[in-house]
Amino acid sequence: MLMRRGSGPTVPRVPERPFLHHTRTIALLTLVSRIMGLVRDVVFANYFGAGSVMAAFRVAFVVPNLSRRVFGEGALSAALVPIVTRTRRSAGDDEARRLAGAVLAWQTIILAAITLIVEIGLSIAHAWAPSPVLELTRLLLPYMVLICAAAAAGGILNACGRFALPALAPVILNVAIIAATAGGAVLGGLTGMGLMRVVCVAVLVSGAIQFGAQWVGLGRAGLLPRWNLGWKERGVDRVVAFMAPMVLGLSAVQLSTLLDHLMAISLVVDEQGRRVGPAVLAFAQNLYQLPLGVFGIALATAVFPKMAALGAAQDRAALSSTMSQGLRLASFVAVPAAAGLVLVSHPLVQALFERNEFQAHDSVRVSGALVCYALGLPAYFANHVLVRAFYALGDSRTPVRIVGGMVAINVVLGLALVLSPLQERGLALATAISAWAQTALLGRRLHRVLSLPPDGKLASSLQRTAACAAAMAAAVWIVDRLCTGVEWLAQAPTVRTAMMITLGAGVYVAACRATRHGEFYALLGVSPKPTRG
Repeated sequence: MLMRRGSGPTVPRVPERPFLHHTRTIALLTLVSRIMGLVRDVVFANYFGAGSVMAAFRVAFVVPNLSRRVFGEGALSAALVPIVTRTRRSAGDDEARRLAGAVLAWQTIILAAITLIVEIGLSIAHAWAPSPVLELTRLLLPYMVLICAAAAAGGILNACGRFALPALAPVILNVAIIAATAGGAVLGGLTGMGLMRVVCVAVLVSGAIQFGAQWVGLGRAGLLPRWNLGWKERGVDRVVAFMAPMVLGLSAVQLSTLLDHLMAISLVVDEQGRRVGPAVLAFAQNLYQLPLGVFGIALATAVFPKMAALGAAQDRAALSSTMSQGLRLASFVAVPAAAGLVLVSHPLVQALFERNEFQAHDSVRVSGALVCYALGLPAYFANHVLVRAFYALGDSRTPVRIVGGMVAINVVLGLALVLSPLQERGLALATAISAWAQTALLGRRLHRVLSLPPDGKLASSLQRTAACAAAMAAAVWIVDRLCTGVEWLAQAPTVRTAMMITLGAGVYVAACRATRHGEFYALLGVSPKPTRG
C-alpha cells in the first residue's frame, strides 16, 4: 500500500494475499449490496410497477450511472492501477499520492463543468417541452460528479489492496432509495412522479455519503491523495493518454446501452399501450448482473492489481497463468449461473416482483429478457478478465478497437431484433451475441500477444464445468416439470424457485466433488482429499 510518510522509491510487488482471498472478500460484500439492490427493485416494482414513471427514471438514471462506469470505476480505475504501480516503482509513494490527487482534482472540475452546461440545456429543453425524463434527468445529473469521485477514490483503495469499503459503497445508494420510496409512499402518501422526485433527492444524498465514506477510508489508511492541479509534472498527462482510448471504448459501450434504452422506450409498447421497454430491461439486467456483480466483477477487480504488477515486471508467463486462473474461476461460476437463470427465470421474476403494480404480463416480459441476457453471462464474466489483461500489458487501444466494433454490431442487430416479434428481448439477445463475439476476438488477440502454447488447464476446467452444469440443469429441469404438474406448486412461485435453486446448487456441488473440480476447491480455499487406493 502507499506509505504515510517518505518519498523514497519503492518496488511494486504482487499483493501478499492471493487474489482469491480478495475475490472472496469482494464477492461477499458485493452480495450484500446486490441483495439490497434486489430489495430495492422489489420496492420499485411494488410502488411503480413497470409503467411510464419507472421507465422515465430508468432512462434518466442512465447518464450518471454510465458516467460512473466510464470516468469512475471504469477507465480511471483501469488507468490508475498500472500507472500508480509504475510511479511507485520509479518515484516513490509520495509522488503516487500527488498523482492520485491531481487526477481526482481534474476529474471533479471537468465533470462539474459538464454537469453545469448540461443542466442549463436540460432546463431550456424542459421549459420548451416538459417531459418526465427531462425533469428526472435534471434532478439526477449532479449525482454524476459525486459518484465518479467516490468511484475514483474507491479505485485508489483497490490499487492499494483495500477492497472492502469500495465494495460496500453501493449499499448506501440502495438503502437510500428503499427508505425514500417506502417512506415517501407510506408516511407521505406520495405516488407517481411526486414519489419519484423524493427518490431522486435520496440518490443525490447517497452520492455525497458514498464519497465521504471513501474519503474517510483513504484517511484512515493514510492514503489521502494530495490535491493539486499539476499536469505533466505529476504524470496526469500519462493517465489521460492511457485513459483516452478506454474512455472512447467505454463511452461507445455506454452509448450502446443508452441507445438500447431509447429504442426500448420509443419502439416497445405492451398490450396496455404502456412504453415499458426500459423498465423491463432494467429489471432483467439487475437479475443477471447479480452473479456478474457478486463474483465476475469481484474477480476481475481482485485479479487486476496482481496482473498489473506482473505486467510492470514484464513477467508475461506469470501474467498469463494468473489470467488463466481468473478465466477458469469465471467460467466455474458463470456457466451454471447462466443455465440456472434460463431455467428459473419466470418463477424467479414472479416470486420477486409480481404484486400490486407489477402484473403477470410484466413477469412474462421481464423473464423473457432475462433468458436472453443470461445466454451471454459466461462471456460477460470472461470479458472483464480479458480486458484487464490488456490493461496490465499497457495496451488500452486493442480492447477499444474490438469493443467499438462489437458496439456497432450490437446497435445494428438490436435495432433489427427490437422491430421483430422479440421486441425488448431482441435488444437483450443482441447484447449477448455481441458479448460472445467480443470474447472470441479478445481471447484470440491475447493468445497472439502472449505467444504462449494452448492452455490445457483452461480447456480441462471448461470441460468439467460444462459437465457439472449439465447435471445441474437436468436436475433443475426435472424439478420444474414436476412442479408444473402439481397445482399448488405451480401457483407458489416462491416455493418453486427455492426448490429449483436449492436442488440445482446441491447437484452442482456434488458433481464438482465427484469430478474433483479444481476451481471448486480453490474458491473454498482448501485442497481436495486424496483418493483412496
